[in-house]
Amino acid sequence: MTKEEAKKKLECDVFRRFCQESAGRLVYDDFTCCERPDFVRKDRSLGVELVAYHRDASEKQQSAPDEKRQGGSNLRRREVQLERLLDEAKSLTLNSSRLAVYAFPQRPNADPIPGSAKDELVRFISGRTQGKRLEIPPTLATVFDAITVYQIQPYEMSNWQVVSADRVDVSIPAIQARLKEKDSLVPQYRNRARAIWLLIYGSQGVLVGPGDNGRWSTCGHVTRDLETAPFSSSFDRVYYLDQDIHDGRKCVRLNIAGDHAADDSPAL
Repeated sequence: MTKEEAKKKLECDVFRRFCQESAGRLVYDDFTCCERPDFVRKDRSLGVELVAYHRDASEKQQSAPDEKRQGGSNLRRREVQLERLLDEAKSLTLNSSRLAVYAFPQRPNADPIPGSAKDELVRFISGRTQGKRLEIPPTLATVFDAITVYQIQPYEMSNWQVVSADRVDVSIPAIQARLKEKDSLVPQYRNRARAIWLLIYGSQGVLVGPGDNGRWSTCGHVTRDLETAPFSSSFDRVYYLDQDIHDGRKCVRLNIAGDHAADDSPAL
């Protein structure tokens, strides 16, 4: 399967979910899969363009120079801090090459990492490797939800990583930037259908982490602010689809100033 074929398959899957969210008002089989827009109803009454949402794609870099990561989001900056903490603890832990340590961080707005966390982490890992069942000490409880330690035998390898599993809220500026990117294509789309909608879809929730400590992660969690914030767009309607299958998919119609009269399709 080529990259373009994989992209179109993903779009078909997303649009099918969107139709399911409409509770029968939209029927997937009534549409033709095409390009510009991505889906057109066979009677040409409605066209739907799809665009993926990536939180960091349109956000300015706000992190310190030595913490540059994609978009500089709060979540990623905290991951960088935790990765450094694990690396420092690893260098001080005996037989670290035979250990795999999975640390599940608190939400990105958690308390600052205390200075004593490194020493506490070393002691905690060392105790676990000796077969002790230890509760996470209070110092680390403000940093991690869970820490899992595995002894790897006989392989000389280490596997230290931060497993991110937070529901990151949708960024309103990033959504507006996606609308601006697509607006110039609306006149062309109107040659194909009377009404033109834009469907912005977020990432699908995935289970990350080993064993019972695995948690669901999604980027693009819908908030009340997203539902009420005013947006500007040439599209007749704009929807956001959260694909997090853990909490149930949620489709939100964005507040576009002056919905266009050409949109005579049934409401979702």
